[in-house]
Amino acid sequence: MEYHQPSYDQAKLMLIEPWGGTNDSEWNYKLTNPIKEIIIAHDDNVINSIIFRTIGQEGTIDSPKFGGYGGYKKAKCYGPVGVNEVGGTSFSLILKENGAILGFHGRSGAFLYAIGVYLKNVTPPEQIKLVKQPKVEESPDEFPNKMDVMKGIQPRCPGPWGGYSGKGWDDGVFCTIKQVHIYMNTIISAISGIQIEYEKKDKMSVWSQLHGGFGIGVGNHDNVVKKINVDGENEFLIGIEGYYSLVKENGGQDTLRQIAFYTNKGKYGPYGSEIGTYFSSSTARGKIVGFHGKSGVFLNAIGVHMEYF
Repeated sequence: MEYHQPSYDQAKLMLIEPWGGTNDSEWNYKLTNPIKEIIIAHDDNVINSIIFRTIGQEGTIDSPKFGGYGGYKKAKCYGPVGVNEVGGTSFSLILKENGAILGFHGRSGAFLYAIGVYLKNVTPPEQIKLVKQPKVEESPDEFPNKMDVMKGIQPRCPGPWGGYSGKGWDDGVFCTIKQVHIYMNTIISAISGIQIEYEKKDKMSVWSQLHGGFGIGVGNHDNVVKKINVDGENEFLIGIEGYYSLVKENGGQDTLRQIAFYTNKGKYGPYGSEIGTYFSSSTARGKIVGFHGKSGVFLNAIGVHMEYF
């Protein structure tokens, strides 16, 4: 197998949401140098803390300690560390090709409550050739190698990407997706809401609820609705990407700022503004058959349900 040295340029990192609890404070640590050691402090039942030790021109550099005190330490540990307790929830991330972990994030306090990663594609640039076409509102931008644009890990229900606040929602799984309506607040530069038309196995259509709304202190005149029509047979959704950041008008909560939709024929969008943290669902050969996320008066987070071929 041929390996490629990753670039530590942090542009276009893919955020994979953390696994674990939602307690205490968020943290993140993006790598600027290769990791030399990972130092894990734990006791018999829990992970107390984690430290990332990198090596650069000035020698070794330790990250802040993410978590609390206590436990005993293991460096260069490949694990498993801790205890496999009956009733616990497992998680995993296995990169099969062309990917590298270039950072970590999560939640911590007295313990390490959650951990996620930042990924980057390390395929040599000459192997990825995207051709940008003029954007047409009601038709996708075409590009070659359509199914290879967003290769990566293949979880069944990726995401949601965005904030932790708001009410969780899950439309479930359907046969295909016919339409997507994106509500954009032009004053605040945020995604206010999203509504999806699904098709069931009996060919009957059903609309989801409007996930989100029109924002705080704004009205319909501040919103623009973008409509995506997909025939569901010859064309189907395969992935999404976008940006999210804090929005003052949404109580300082992380909110979707931009979203784009990939199909097997091309790309719709992006809709909104390129502000904040980039995210992307990654897919091989499959299609999106549902959405889930968090929302309030805005769309705070979004994820997808995948059906792989």
